[in-house]
Amino acid sequence: MRLGKQITLHAGAYAARVAPDAGARLTSLTWSDRTGARDLIVPLDAPRAFDPHHWPAGGAFPMAPYSNRLGGATFTWGERRIELTPPPGETYALLGFAHRADWQLASRTADQALLRHVHRAGNEGWPWPFELTMQVALDADGAMVRLRITNRSDQTMPAGLGWHPYHPAHGLTGQARLLLAAHACRDVSLAGVARLPPHPGPTEARPFALGRADLHHQTCVFEDWSGQASLPLAAGLRIAVKSSGARHLVLHAARELAHVCLEPVTLLPGALQVYDSAQAAAMIALAPQCSREITWCCAVVPER
Repeated sequence: MRLGKQITLHAGAYAARVAPDAGARLTSLTWSDRTGARDLIVPLDAPRAFDPHHWPAGGAFPMAPYSNRLGGATFTWGERRIELTPPPGETYALLGFAHRADWQLASRTADQALLRHVHRAGNEGWPWPFELTMQVALDADGAMVRLRITNRSDQTMPAGLGWHPYHPAHGLTGQARLLLAAHACRDVSLAGVARLPPHPGPTEARPFALGRADLHHQTCVFEDWSGQASLPLAAGLRIAVKSSGARHLVLHAARELAHVCLEPVTLLPGALQVYDSAQAAAMIALAPQCSREITWCCAVVPER
């Protein structure tokens, strides 16, 4: 896979690049002031072709029609056994396949772009046709990504969405903390093939303040999160992220905190393999010609 021709967007202090040919990746997002430009996601600079199953750690990309890892690369839907396409030599399916697909540019202006991908039934082992659209828009208040999936089959299909950004973690020093609120924090393990049924009990969110020692080299999921989080960028500044439509937040902290991934997702890890009828109806099942969407917003805000 190559990044190919990229689209550059600008609005106010924000600038972004998008690579439609490389899975609709956001390859950079910056905010500038009089001291210069600051990266809000780790820039993805890949001058050579890269393995789409083992991509460079940077940028941000859509996850669809499922997220996280599925052990065995299989799941059952109704009475149908679905066998997905795993990475070569592996036994799991990983983060959907939208990030490995070619997307088409549907429209663009100076500050926004609309991308589209049409999935044909059977590709990647996914038997239902669907359509994805992704809008990237900048304004004076920050960046917004809206990801939508539409079921184009005549049958109900499972559908999960997520957004996978790599945020710089160099600001997590001293007393600086990643801040968010959620109902529960649950371990996914670095292997990433957890199967997590919904946590019992009320979904009242409680605050989490996580520093370097808390985050070191782990993957976890914040269940029923508040939809808002922030992490330090520089003295007096924070990266603020907001999401709607994504009930959970997967966190992956790289070894030595080279980066932190804060991934809003509609489904808990392994949900396609562990679910009851109520969960399938409410969070997974998508009726014919119906759509589901999530949004992600990212901005720079002052420390409070």
